[in-house]
Amino acid sequence: MPKENSIYPNLNVVTREEALGSNTQTSECDYISLEIAEKFVFKFDGTKSKLHKFIDNCDEAFRLVKPQSKRVLFSIIKTRITDNARALIRNRDFEDWDLLKQFLVDSYSEKRTYAQRQFELGACKQNANETVLSFSNRLESCYVHLLETLDPRLPSNTRLTLTDLFKEQALGVFINGLNKDLSVLVKSQKPSTLEEAVVIATSEEQELKSKNEMSKFQNFHNNLSSKFCTFCNKAGHNNFNCRSKNKSQINIVQNQRQITQRNATNTQASNSIKICRYCKKHGHEIQECRKRIFNENKRKKGNENSVLETKHSSNKPGPSSDIKTVHTENFRKVPRETTACSVNAKFQE
Repeated sequence: MPKENSIYPNLNVVTREEALGSNTQTSECDYISLEIAEKFVFKFDGTKSKLHKFIDNCDEAFRLVKPQSKRVLFSIIKTRITDNARALIRNRDFEDWDLLKQFLVDSYSEKRTYAQRQFELGACKQNANETVLSFSNRLESCYVHLLETLDPRLPSNTRLTLTDLFKEQALGVFINGLNKDLSVLVKSQKPSTLEEAVVIATSEEQELKSKNEMSKFQNFHNNLSSKFCTFCNKAGHNNFNCRSKNKSQINIVQNQRQITQRNATNTQASNSIKICRYCKKHGHEIQECRKRIFNENKRKKGNENSVLETKHSSNKPGPSSDIKTVHTENFRKVPRETTACSVNAKFQE
């Protein structure tokens, strides 16, 4: 019992006003401002894959704001709906967020039933060239779509029970859907959750890849040792890939090219040599032949001398010329009526 005259107050005794003040302070701390709640809400343009994320963010913002601020938050949410979704709600009146949420779910949610989602989850298998991470992401998306098909009005206990069942189903589908080697390795370690199974499968996948690369490297060297070339009598390659053979072929080709080039140059040189058709000598042609020019000049001079001699002989007088002139004059004086006989008689006289 504390003394009445104590100068120190009794801390165990709390007044009613102080209790009410503390309750109001704690209640005020449980809410967030509209500025913070506005950051929860992102723009929604009607993309089906973003619908449930948008709805979940809006529900969380409505749960954390004050009751008197919910009307303002509802107006902010309507302004964040854009493009095709905005065109749908423009001519409709919604009193609260619940009606708008139901309209968005009916308009943009994928029309697939619970049974269809169950079938999609059970049919998931890893493809031939697919990695473990991509396969796990695809399976998790099917798992999330399956959860979205649940009725939102279900009790929380029922929803948690179904979620645990779906997780176990996803774990079994993941282990059985892996490739044969990975599936055996993951089963042997008995993972309890899907996340643990994904980590184990990823590490085992890396180990298998490294082992396959090492085996390929060893097989490559074994194949090299088994090959033998009969051209150079060395191991490690075939006759087709022999470097010395290829070099010899290259040398043969180069020699052939040199021979052809040499023949071509010889033919060009032979074509360039001049041969005279007159004297049959090399080094000049018939137009330049000195022998031909000399003979032609000599022939021309001989012809000129003969012409001059004939002219000189024709200018000298002689009996033959007189006879010719007499005979020609007598022949010209004979009339045309005379016969050949009379002409001959005159010549005889």
